[in-house]
Amino acid sequence: MEGRAGTEEMEGHAPWRAAGILLAGVALCLYTVLEVLYLFLPPLAELAVFLTLSFIIAFLRFPMSRSPRLAWIDVAALLAAVVTGTYIVVEHDALMVRIGIPTPADVAMGIAATLLVLEAARRAVGWIVPALATVALAYAAFGSHLPAAWGGHSGFSLQRIVTDIYLTEQGIFGPALGIMFRLVVLFVLLGSLLNVTGGTGFLIDLSQALFGRFAGGPGKVAVVSSGLFGTISGSAVANVMVDGWITIPMMKRVGFRPHVAAAVEAAASTGGQLMPPVMGSAAFMMIQFVGTSYQSIIMAAVLPAVLYYLALFAAVHFYSVRYGLRGMPPERPFSAEDLLKRGTVFFLPLLVVMLALTRYSPHMAVLYSLATLLVVSSLPAASRLSPRKLAGALREAAEDATPTVCAAACVGIIIAMVMLTGLGLRLPDLILNLAGNNLLIVLVLVMLTSLLLGMGLPTVVCYLLLATIMAPALVKLGVGLMAAHLFILYFGILSMITPPVALAAYAAGAIGGANLMHTGFTAWKLALSGFIIPFMFVYGPALLLQGTPVEVVTAVASSSLGVIVLGAAVMGYFVTELRVWERAALLAASLLLIKVGWITDLIGLGLIAGVFLAQRQPRRQSARPAPVPAAVTVEEQGP
Repeated sequence: MEGRAGTEEMEGHAPWRAAGILLAGVALCLYTVLEVLYLFLPPLAELAVFLTLSFIIAFLRFPMSRSPRLAWIDVAALLAAVVTGTYIVVEHDALMVRIGIPTPADVAMGIAATLLVLEAARRAVGWIVPALATVALAYAAFGSHLPAAWGGHSGFSLQRIVTDIYLTEQGIFGPALGIMFRLVVLFVLLGSLLNVTGGTGFLIDLSQALFGRFAGGPGKVAVVSSGLFGTISGSAVANVMVDGWITIPMMKRVGFRPHVAAAVEAAASTGGQLMPPVMGSAAFMMIQFVGTSYQSIIMAAVLPAVLYYLALFAAVHFYSVRYGLRGMPPERPFSAEDLLKRGTVFFLPLLVVMLALTRYSPHMAVLYSLATLLVVSSLPAASRLSPRKLAGALREAAEDATPTVCAAACVGIIIAMVMLTGLGLRLPDLILNLAGNNLLIVLVLVMLTSLLLGMGLPTVVCYLLLATIMAPALVKLGVGLMAAHLFILYFGILSMITPPVALAAYAAGAIGGANLMHTGFTAWKLALSGFIIPFMFVYGPALLLQGTPVEVVTAVASSSLGVIVLGAAVMGYFVTELRVWERAALLAASLLLIKVGWITDLIGLGLIAGVFLAQRQPRRQSARPAPVPAAVTVEEQGP
């Protein structure tokens, strides 16, 4: 599981294991910052040290057994990780000279490193990625026995396979791991430091001051605060674990059913990875694939992300009005002094990273932001970083990043084998032949694949894998590069709230004491707009701000209205409770309005007007239902 959900596991570890994780975590973060800044080592060696430290954390945090004693296999794995990493550093220059003609020692180290990557990924993120990597290895080794029509190739020796995986910059130590090193860990560290300096508490207090007093106020607070925290958080589960302990009990206190409160937090936290400027670090990965500027990516991503949160906010509002849920004013007034003192700690580092990204590389931008945070957090006493708090933040960041790093190294094996065998060039044609060159079928296939892989992978790793394999098929059918990559990213992210493996929803359900599967399906329903919008920006790029000013303004206006009525249809309430035909009409209207085009917009507006007039008839006026008591059990709750 990604994010802070695993942090509690440390409490059950032996003290020596917790101390080892702390030391390795601090070393990993400090090494990453210093190496990215000063470049002491060549690329292959710097990534070898980075992966070795990550392996140490992984094998300590995810031992083979729960016994406080370290199993022999864990000791062997730790020693092997140190040896294989050190071998790259010590032998680096010689390895570069004899690349392509590896020695028996090179091959032995490569095999050991490959097995370590598979095992670390299995422990950290589950069996899906190692299984895919094993299939890729088997294909490279035995694919020569397949017919050419089925993807057969000429065959490769063990030495060639190992060389590509272990001794080049396209395998384990390839672009996937490089992005984790230069970007993801740094942004996870920024989020962790913002959390311990009070940034998260400030966001919740600010959201409470703005929206807490309105109907269903705590639910709206959860939407806004999670969206704001998501601007710098790289994990939906981490977002839930930070915000959920505060927002979910608040929602339950004013009458939200437990599974609905948990679902609101899960859907809001998941959407944080869609929200610029960081987008769970995916924005910076897209630069590599799309070949455009960072500014172009966040400009394209901003409207779909806003639409997602607008739909979620509307759904929470209609649910609250339907059940008469009250607001919860803040316990104390939120003053301008609070905004100035506490807000500076959060907003100034975020502003610095956004401005720095216009002039500097992403890793330098986040380093400037980290430096800014360290300075401004030292001024107010409440946010000042003590050595203990700083060490805890470094450890937490390393723990959060380690599963993603292990998975990225494993994805490096898959990408290396796809490139080695030439499958990457043939796979788009295979997908298109399977789908009969039908764009809608290909989109559905990509959606299902993204959701399936995302259920067991960190979002950024899922995106890296599918951007390599599936995006070329979409581009071949005429989909724009930006739209293709955002489409893949959306469904990789939404897997966090898509049953049966909805990690963010289950984390929130555990906090709220709700039925986990019920929470997952409710979160999926609340986030329904996220499943519709990607199809719409593929067919109508104006949603990505690509088009004439008139097309973009029309798209913004119609789509905004569309997601609002979608929230009403999902919650079954508009002016008053919706009858079945009214609900169906609003759902159809929302789809017609989200789709760009003046004809569909007019039809959608007509449907909304019809439902509005029908609901205004005196025979439809009725008292609102009483609020649902918070004590209602899960079994007694309806959807």
